[in-house]
Amino acid sequence: MTAPVSEPHSENKNDHDTAPAESAAESLNAGDSTYGLDAAPSEPPASDPDDRCPKCGKPMPNADAVVCMHCGYDQVQNKVIKTKVGAVEVDENIGPREFVRAGRGGWKAPAIVALTLFVVAAVLSGMQATHRPFGHGVATFLFAPVFVGLGVAAVWLTALLMEERFGRFEHAAGRMMLAVAVVEFAWHASWNLELANSLKFLIGAVAGLGLYFLIVWWTFSLTRTVATMVSMLHLAFWAAFMGLLKLNAWLAVVPAAGEAAS
Repeated sequence: MTAPVSEPHSENKNDHDTAPAESAAESLNAGDSTYGLDAAPSEPPASDPDDRCPKCGKPMPNADAVVCMHCGYDQVQNKVIKTKVGAVEVDENIGPREFVRAGRGGWKAPAIVALTLFVVAAVLSGMQATHRPFGHGVATFLFAPVFVGLGVAAVWLTALLMEERFGRFEHAAGRMMLAVAVVEFAWHASWNLELANSLKFLIGAVAGLGLYFLIVWWTFSLTRTVATMVSMLHLAFWAAFMGLLKLNAWLAVVPAAGEAAS
């Protein structure tokens, strides 16, 4: 009968102690999620070259950004945008823009030229009159301020419709004086021509209105639409004024005719 033989014990007593440590090391090296540890830190993903600034090479804020936050390079305008740091002064009185502004010869030069043309127009008006030539000339000169005032009123109303401040009255008056004087000169000069009355009327009206529009458009620095608005309003005011004069003259004649008939 044979007795059982036990296996010989290891002469190294540390064999039993190292086994658990090896198992723990294997678990840690495996990067299991039990401890939330990785074997080695992962490297950050490489940036797309298209997401970097073409000038300085720094990453852009996002894929849709066009301005680099590091160097200020704008990919759309193809230039570096420079910002100015400092306090900005704001005018508290800023409001609607002025309709009548300084410039284009000021107001004195147009006024002087206009006065000269008014005198010439008055002389031409007297020359074409068949009776009372002096009275016609004086009337032409005296009516000039009225027509200028109607033009300034047309400018004021246009500024009101455009929701702008009227601006400088002296510039509006000087420029409108020149425009009205040119109309008066063209009109009375045409009636001194040796032509049929219809041609005189046509030449005077077309030349006067055309020159008036050009002067208003250029001196006031307006668009063609706004210049047309000023011209039409001035023409409407002039027609209303002349209509009132005709009505007054007619009302004065009617009673006199009734008395004569009786």
